[in-house]
Amino acid sequence: MPLKNNNGKFFTISNLNDKEGEIKVYGEITKWAWQEYGETNALIFNEELKQLKNVEKIKLRINSPGGSVFEAQTMYNSLKQFAKDNEIEVESFIEGVAASAATFLALVGNTVKMGEGCLFMIHNPSTYSSGMSDDLRKAADLLDKVKETILDIYMKKSSLTREELSQKMDDETWFSAKEALEAGFIDSIETFDDVQNNITSILDCKCLETYKHLERITNSIPTVPKNSVENKEPEGGKKVMPKNLQELKDQHKNLMDEHEQEVLKNAAGSEYIKNLIQDAINGERERIEALSNVKTFNKKQEEAVKNAMFKEPKDSKELIVEFYNSDAYKANEEIENVEKEKEAVGLNNIKEETPVNDKELDDSIINAALDEFNKN
Repeated sequence: MPLKNNNGKFFTISNLNDKEGEIKVYGEITKWAWQEYGETNALIFNEELKQLKNVEKIKLRINSPGGSVFEAQTMYNSLKQFAKDNEIEVESFIEGVAASAATFLALVGNTVKMGEGCLFMIHNPSTYSSGMSDDLRKAADLLDKVKETILDIYMKKSSLTREELSQKMDDETWFSAKEALEAGFIDSIETFDDVQNNITSILDCKCLETYKHLERITNSIPTVPKNSVENKEPEGGKKVMPKNLQELKDQHKNLMDEHEQEVLKNAAGSEYIKNLIQDAINGERERIEALSNVKTFNKKQEEAVKNAMFKEPKDSKELIVEFYNSDAYKANEEIENVEKEKEAVGLNNIKEETPVNDKELDDSIINAALDEFNKN
């Protein structure tokens, strides 16, 4: 069974007949859906899933190294809820590899079947993070929470305890079909055609490079060298899979442009994107309205408000803090300057005399007059 289908896409949802639908997830599950290179995404998945609402059964076929946990969880929950709402039975088939995020996507099925020679791998979630120590601690806490959500899904199917599953995730455990059956992840072992070729077809997926025990894949295919992921040569004049997104764009610019337009078109019509856009519009209106209510005391502040609205976007709280800090600084600076000037001219050294009241002043004048009269 080749990875690529007749439509040139690696991710498909289609009707097999009036009562049965089929979903194929062949390749890496990722947020950026370059479908021609084996990638899928939850947004496209949810949109195309709607066409299967009149069927009684869905066959979910998986040959995937995994990918984005959040995309796979969205697909898992969407398909599970969709099947429940429409009373649809889901039957999962692992036809090559179900690794990482693809494992819990496979477990959405009422029954899960795995081919002889296929592989099932579970491990801890991972991410890339940068920043201060607090940022890294937050990223680690998030990964711990994500692991717990994955364990929740595994516990619904597996016969292993939560502690055993957690340890196997820590160790990055690869299950053969027999081992997956013993662990309760699958319900039966089937015979599928061309399993080895299915596994070979995903060896170029980038996410495989992060796995600790990749040799479990290469060892399962005797005809493929252990270093095939790094050194796979082109066959029949075909180009080697691009190493990164930039190479992909450089080699297939027209294809990428066309696909980008397709993704944008699909996204624009979805309720999810429409709601996001409306939320953004409402948020921007509230920000501008709050800025228009900021009290100003001079033209410079008025200009700052206009800039904050459009040229250099800021929210009202941030701007008010800037005004406060600026005015407070200037006032403090002026007080310090006045004190320095008083010190310079000696005003700080002048002693204040006790003022003379009116009666004391009158007595002084009378006494002075009497003294002068007595002299004469």
